[in-house]
Amino acid sequence: MPHIADDHHDAPLGMPADVAPTPPEIDCVFCTIAGRRWGVRLRDVERIVAQMDAPPVAIPHSPAWARGIFRLGADFVTLIDTSRFLGGAVSIPPRWQRDHALLLCSVADAQFGFFVSELSLAGAIDPAELHLVRAAEALPTDPPYLLGRYYPQGERVAQAGGAIHFLDVQRVAADCLHALDGEDAPDAAD
Repeated sequence: MPHIADDHHDAPLGMPADVAPTPPEIDCVFCTIAGRRWGVRLRDVERIVAQMDAPPVAIPHSPAWARGIFRLGADFVTLIDTSRFLGGAVSIPPRWQRDHALLLCSVADAQFGFFVSELSLAGAIDPAELHLVRAAEALPTDPPYLLGRYYPQGERVAQAGGAIHFLDVQRVAADCLHALDGEDAPDAAD
């Protein structure tokens, strides 16, 4: 798995900071969730699955966004309707399309497959083009689980609408686990 830079890097010992190597690029994918274009860092995803072998088995008494469990190799994966989890409309269609995929993430001993559409491999982006959003910088119009905003070619847009939002998929996975374990469920449509 490639090393992904964060906004904290130090020069190697004995090397002045002004000649430190630049941080590596961020490998990512772009996809659509709830009608919004999102980016996801590949370091936050274990695997991308293009097709399920069989339909998921429903989970009794689970939230509407937990669409069921399916087998992937020797593992069991919970299928999450990512759009529905984020408060949007149901997004998993009855027939799988070529641009649909699951982003697989694990938290604790649970595996989740997050349904996305319009998946495209973005390759690598310059870390300077991804502005991580801290709580104090969040806008009232920001979507939930916002990790940061991507500004192509480093251009800052006056309105955040010109940026691609990056999803904090690890936080989504943790909240799915808590909700399915009966802990406080996130604010999402049932």
